[in-house]
Amino acid sequence: MAFQFALIFLVCVGAVVAQDGSTAAPAQGSTAAAVAAGGAAQSSSTGPQCQLNGQSYDIGTMFDGPDAFYYCKRDGSGAKAEAIGCVNNGQRVYDLALFQQGDNYFRCRAGDTSVTHELWGCAYKQADGTTVPKSIACTWDVGSDPVNYVQCCLNKGGQAVITQLYCLYTYRGGRIQINEGCYRVFSDAGVAAGCKRNPDGTTLTLSTWAAKDSTSAAAAPQAAGFNECPIDSRK
Repeated sequence: MAFQFALIFLVCVGAVVAQDGSTAAPAQGSTAAAVAAGGAAQSSSTGPQCQLNGQSYDIGTMFDGPDAFYYCKRDGSGAKAEAIGCVNNGQRVYDLALFQQGDNYFRCRAGDTSVTHELWGCAYKQADGTTVPKSIACTWDVGSDPVNYVQCCLNKGGQAVITQLYCLYTYRGGRIQINEGCYRVFSDAGVAAGCKRNPDGTTLTLSTWAAKDSTSAAAAPQAAGFNECPIDSRK
């Protein structure tokens, strides 16, 4: 009986992360980079000023708003508040950097005078307790041989959710893909392995039971609710 071995690639895009008090470095050549490198210019006591929420700011100063921070620059004969980055939990996050909110990561996007943020990925807590960003559509393995799972960061209704896609069973040194709702029989090992979606909708459980062939595997109580997987594990 032929089996297809699953080959899983980890495709996660690296990114600058601003999280829990850290501030990401601005891109070279930007207004933010110039300000960060040289410090804020000397503010003037007279002349045009930037206005925000009833407050006035001199040209050459950087200041925070509720969800963005700005640099006050001269604009012709007046002054203009140029958006530099986002403000998250009181911390500055530069344009294109990431910041964490709960279980999600967002990328800051600074426009001319305002900011937006776009969903970037999931906050994945590792075994050692540290949290790392995983981009949308990134896949990675979790578990320990012989039972592992392939999980992915998915965009579900505007939220990034870690969802397990399918199970992996280690057999003869390789990992065999077992899709949700089916089982495989490993006759020479005397075992069947089935993959089932849990009630939470995001995790899977791989269970095994004694089986010498397809007939005995199907007759076992553990096979209830399963179908035998086709030879091609992608189906």
